[in-house]
Amino acid sequence: MMEGIDMMGIDGKVAVVTGGDSDLGIACGVALARQGASVVLSGSDGAGLKQGEKIIKEAGERVAVFEGRLSDPGIAGRLMEFASSAFGTPGILVNVPGPVGESSIGDVDDEGLSAGFAGDLRRYFLCCREAVRAMIPSGGGSIVNVVSIGGLRGCPGSPVHSTAMGGIEALSRQLSVEYAGGGIRVNCVVPGIIKTSFYRELRARSEPEFEKKLLRHIPQGRIGSPGEVASAVLFLSGDEASYITGVTIPVDGGYTAV
Repeated sequence: MMEGIDMMGIDGKVAVVTGGDSDLGIACGVALARQGASVVLSGSDGAGLKQGEKIIKEAGERVAVFEGRLSDPGIAGRLMEFASSAFGTPGILVNVPGPVGESSIGDVDDEGLSAGFAGDLRRYFLCCREAVRAMIPSGGGSIVNVVSIGGLRGCPGSPVHSTAMGGIEALSRQLSVEYAGGGIRVNCVVPGIIKTSFYRELRARSEPEFEKKLLRHIPQGRIGSPGEVASAVLFLSGDEASYITGVTIPVDGGYTAV
């Protein structure tokens, strides 16, 4: 996770991490905090947020938590206000997706469609909007949207989630072009198969050959870790990536290259 490596442009920044109640969100928060950022973890799972806060505090870093449903009206704006009050104007926003429910398109009712889009697409959109509003007066910043692999290739059983992820990637490209002149960079990181708690639960529900089947499609022949995703997020957040905007970087062991 880039421990011992100094990343330019992170120290002293305020970083907001949504989905901060998940393994990936916590890993991103830890990586940013270890490079000197003040981190605000946001999510709707209070227990997950407390776990992330504890992990970062144990490393002696500055962290605060904000619990709320960011897809609800006004909550994303309150998150940015909270971050500004706690540490200062956010210069980094990292959006991390929630868990994926399994269904076919024929089983998705109107309520499920609305809830699915609100869970990630609406949340990302609102958080990006509020971050841009905060970053423009302060000279810019970096937005990194973590996009599930369903946004790049077909994933059976996740029609709503995959559609939302594709929309987020399109939103990221659009924002990268529109706000490049204002010093705001917007990029995407796409995790492949990562050993998160969601992955472990999925494997537990599947047959014993589940992981072997997955590994056949990954050129590196192994499952990734949350820290490896966080390393890519950390790079895109800092000054080493100052001339990088509008890109999508898979962190997948070669999975999408096959």
